[in-house]
Formats: sequence, C-alpha cells, structure tokens
Amino acid sequence: MTASDTSTKLRLDPPGPGSWEQDPVHFPRPMTRYFQETHPPSFKRGTNDFARFYGMLIDGLQMSYVKGFGYNQVLPAPDAEIPQRFQRAEQVFAQKLWREQLRDWDENRKPSAIALHRELQAVDPDALSDAELVAYLTRCRDHHSAMIAQHMRFTAGAVLPTGDFLAHVGDWTGLPPSELLGLMRGSAVVSAGGSDEMERLKKAFAEDPSARKILESDGDPAQVLASLRSLGGEAGAAVSGYLDLVGNRLIDGFDIAEPSALELPDALLRAIRIAVSGEAQAASDVVPALPKFAPWFPRHTRTSLTNCSARPASPTASATSVASTATSGPRVSCGAPPLRLAGGSRIVAASPPPIRCWTPA
Repeated sequence: MTASDTSTKLRLDPPGPGSWEQDPVHFPRPMTRYFQETHPPSFKRGTNDFARFYGMLIDGLQMSYVKGFGYNQVLPAPDAEIPQRFQRAEQVFAQKLWREQLRDWDENRKPSAIALHRELQAVDPDALSDAELVAYLTRCRDHHSAMIAQHMRFTAGAVLPTGDFLAHVGDWTGLPPSELLGLMRGSAVVSAGGSDEMERLKKAFAEDPSARKILESDGDPAQVLASLRSLGGEAGAAVSGYLDLVGNRLIDGFDIAEPSALELPDALLRAIRIAVSGEAQAASDVVPALPKFAPWFPRHTRTSLTNCSARPASPTASATSVASTATSGPRVSCGAPPLRLAGGSRIVAASPPPIRCWTPA
C-alpha cells in the first residue's frame, strides 16, 4: 500500500466499550465541535430523567462522536433499582402519568423556556463589551444545554402512550400499526406549527386587506417580511410577535451551523402565506374514524379506547421547536466574536467558509 493510499484511509474507532449505534436520521453529517461538547451530557441527563419517570429498565442513552458523527448507546438501569422501576411502570399506566407531564409542559416548562428565549434574543451581541459578550455566550450555551435535556425529558411522553394505543387497539382489531397510526393525523396542532401567535396572525390578516396585499406581493421575501413587520396596527404587531417566536428556530437539523427561519425568508414567507390562506392542518381523524373501528372491539374495551384517544399527550413536537430556538442563541452570538479583532477593530462583513462534510463508506 502506498503513502497516498493510507492518507485517504478513514479510521473509525468505537467511542467506548459495548455496542454503539450510529444515528443517521438525526445526525446524517458531522456536527460542530460546539455541539459535540454540549450535546452528550445534556442528552444523557434528559434520557435518564424520562427513563426514571416512566419506570423503564434502561438508565437513559449516552451519545459520543466519532469524526463528528453521532453514536448512541443504551445504558441499563442499575440492578438495585429494578424493583422500583417495575413498581413505577405499574403506576405510569394505572394513573396515565404522561398526562401529568403534559400539564407540566403546557403550564410551566414551555412558557418559562419561551420567556427566557425572548430575553436572550432581545440582546444585541454587537453592543456588548468583550467581557459582556463572553458572559452572554456562556449564558446562551448553558440555556441551550438545559433545553436539550428538557427536550429529551419529554420525549417518552409522546412515544409511550402512542405505543400503548397501538398495542391495545392492534390486539383488539388485528389491524397493523401503519393503519392505526393514520388515526393520529391532525391530533397535534403544534406539529403543524400551531401557536397562539399564529392564530393572532391569521386573525389580523383576515381583517386587514392592505396587509394581505403586501403578503401576496412578488417582492424579495426578506423585504416583504420587513414591510409586514413595519406595518402599524394589529397586523404589524402580529407579524412581529410571530417572527419573534419562530424566526430563530432552525429549519433543518440541530446544530448551530444550520440556518434559522429568518435566514430562509422565502420558506418563512411561504409558511405564513399557507397559514393565512386557510390551508390549515387537517382535522383529527380519531373521532370520525371511531365508528368504523368500534364494531371490531370487544364491548368492554370501548370505554378504554375513548380514554386512550381523548387527549393526545404529545409535548415532543413543541419541545423540539423550543429546543431548536434555544440553539440559535449560541449560534447568533457566536457570529459576533469572529468579527472582533484585538484593539477593538472590526471586520465590516465576512462570508462563512463552505462546510465540507465526509461520510464513511
């Protein structure tokens, strides 16, 4: 083998003992060094929290990175905790504890997280001194870390009751999960971007023909958004409120190198147009479909089905968007330090270098 052959040879060593699985869905390409350092401890903490809350026989998941690619490993629950985990699992299903977690998310965690998002987003990094900027970056990183853990903590609240539904109704009807999952369509409005801010936006545009005319114009998308935001009255306020909520969310991926919604104004404007036009998310299929499925169920299970379907406990989509917005804090503020030079000089404009990724064969 020649020197040129060995120079291009890629070696991927396991990140540690045991079995590790690469996650190509969430992490299809190498992640930044920032994410590789910030993500694993928060991910492990959040998955450990949901494993304990739901009485699972795992102690969470841990992440590690090889050449920038994410690998995860399932951690077994400590032997001494196994009896308590079984006891907790019985309580989970008997008391439907995912509903408790959903209330906590809706009433406490989500509004608190969004309030802190807005507080951090309101800071102009360019107006800070070097020392203040370092403190702000640290605060953004710590908040991002907390949001990663929070996102994972609420993941099982969507997966576990959905699995319980599929298992029971599959047994009762003999239908495959693929058909039963269709019943979930439209049951979580937040998955389609629903929010109080979006409802306010739709109402404002419905009552303001001049705002609708600007929205439908063929101008540059960034300029159209700026024009809408500068409008007086309720329409301008509604646009500002909505953009403050979603503008810093990542459009794709989880890393700080990914673009936010405001950096892709064409996609953001298209989403607003669709929402305002009335092309709303389809209504839930659960209630109208029940008569079709009910005759297949044993009579004693029909009340159970109603209880199972009555309230979708799915904070995960909402938690994902909240965590995504938190990612933008370090990302936006990280844009300021490279523009600063020793002695207070600044670079007026800079283009980021192209990101080059490799994938192992």
